[in-house]
Amino acid sequence: MALLRYEGQGSELAIAWPGDADAARAAFAAAHRALNGFTLESKVELVTLRVEAEGSVPPSARPVLPRGNGAEAIGRQILHGASGSVEASVFDRARLGAGDHIIGPAIVTQLDATTLVAPGWWAEVLASGSLLLRHGVQS
Repeated sequence: MALLRYEGQGSELAIAWPGDADAARAAFAAAHRALNGFTLESKVELVTLRVEAEGSVPPSARPVLPRGNGAEAIGRQILHGASGSVEASVFDRARLGAGDHIIGPAIVTQLDATTLVAPGWWAEVLASGSLLLRHGVQS
């Protein structure tokens, strides 16, 4: 798909890309004539050329996090909320392994995010590296 216009115009017409510039100019002129009833003796600008491709690629390998040795807190932090203050354990996400569990209240820190595990919740580190948060008693 190509978007073409006469030089200096503010809008383009879409045509199927015919394969070369001369054929594209002719297709644009025909489309312009059909829409507007005339053509111009101006330069034609190619504004956008869209290309789509299809193919098969093997699925990307999903990372598998090594098994954890049990989550160890790196510190403590006081959380202040509507129902009062509570002390929370702080965990470094990079030190967690698959199968590690964190019982709230807790904070999991990492470079680009912070995860709060609220009181009454717990988190499990999945082999994919995701944190699965669950409410209630740890199973």
